[in-house]
Amino acid sequence: MSSQLPIQVYKVEVEPFTWVDNSEKILVQIPRMRDPLEFNLMADVYPTTLKELGFREVWDSAEHELELIAAGVRDYSLDRNIRRLYDNLGVYYLLDITLVRRELFHDGYIKVERWNPLTNDYYSDFTFRGYETDHSLFLRYTLYRTDNAIKLAEMEVRSFHKFNNKLIPNQFRREIKELFNQIYLTYPNLSLAEN
Repeated sequence: MSSQLPIQVYKVEVEPFTWVDNSEKILVQIPRMRDPLEFNLMADVYPTTLKELGFREVWDSAEHELELIAAGVRDYSLDRNIRRLYDNLGVYYLLDITLVRRELFHDGYIKVERWNPLTNDYYSDFTFRGYETDHSLFLRYTLYRTDNAIKLAEMEVRSFHKFNNKLIPNQFRREIKELFNQIYLTYPNLSLAEN
């Protein structure tokens, strides 16, 4: 199957004239996945892609879990936790990636999985969608500047994956690049080619 399946951007919000300094440290929060192999795939793809975009120091929530726990950072729903990244660890940007929902391919039915932060687990339901179903992920990308817990950009995107319910790594690379393309569109003197 081609790694160039479409991605669909549903929502983009970027603060005007947002500028991202690639010399600063960025932390990427890897989304929770049921399958450890999928989590590891994302933990490999996201930091690598950010380095390709010019970031000199990239942390991820999997590799730096102990540092995050020691700094008292467990989730990013509170502004004070986001500010702790800057105050305690010197992390200037946070890229929080959240799994909104996942539609798994089944013959005639599709299983929809969603993450429930209140129970810290997934819940699922089945819906009849006919025989033309897809395997897709809906992800939310939110970029913060951590010193003041300012949300710089947010994008919700749907990407299509393999019909055996496996993930295509290149889809995540394309999503990250699309997020930063949207950010750089708001700052006319900056482009991905210059980074």
